[in-house]
Amino acid sequence: FYLNDRSQVALTRTTVKGVVGGRCVALNALNVGTRITGDRLVIADVSVRGSMRTTALGIYANEATVSCAHCRIQNVEGIGAFVEQGATCTLTESLVREIPRGTVNTAGVMAQRGGTLQFVASVAEDIAGTGVAVGGPSGRATVERSVIRRTTPGAPTVPGDTERLVGEGITSFSHTRLTVRKTLVTQTTHRGIVVFSDLSTIALEDVDVRHVRSPGGALGRVPSYGIVIAGTPTLAVTAERVRVEDAFGSGVGV
Repeated sequence: FYLNDRSQVALTRTTVKGVVGGRCVALNALNVGTRITGDRLVIADVSVRGSMRTTALGIYANEATVSCAHCRIQNVEGIGAFVEQGATCTLTESLVREIPRGTVNTAGVMAQRGGTLQFVASVAEDIAGTGVAVGGPSGRATVERSVIRRTTPGAPTVPGDTERLVGEGITSFSHTRLTVRKTLVTQTTHRGIVVFSDLSTIALEDVDVRHVRSPGGALGRVPSYGIVIAGTPTLAVTAERVRVEDAFGSGVGV
């Protein structure tokens, strides 16, 4: 599906499956005024092929609005849902699963460059890379009443870039706003929640991080944490009723 120029569509009990190409997008929403509403939408088996391989996307929103409830995004060789440039994507009571390790960075869902992501009462599981990622400048994400589980190492951006291999539950970069509320992050690799930020605002409330595993190999010598916070004095973090349990390495690193 490709929609732009203020197009509006409602997809109910619709399946988009078996999308293959150099830069694959199963559901593509572009431009201000474009709106996609999904109910029991299934996006599955989206993969990249050919010499110009980039990142496959289940949902891509740029300046548009996408809202999905009771939806499933599965087996996408890249990012399940990616939002940027002032767009908004809301996933409610939905499932993002089986994001395999590809040739570039992979994530369950991601917001960056002015995109806003709402991940509510949903599950991201079996993700190679990062379950939920928010990047700058001005990316925003809210994760509420959700579960992020079973994340494993993804592919590096460049050979030897071990920082991209870790298999985190939730990752926030610079110039972002992230809120995590009433959420479980469990069975991640190396780190549960990571904040590498400056000029950012991070709020954690009623969050459980459990069962952070060692990645093994060379990366296993890098310090691991349930939660790690690294940034300049321009980073503002608040944490209330946060619990870290059974974390390989340290519980919290600042």
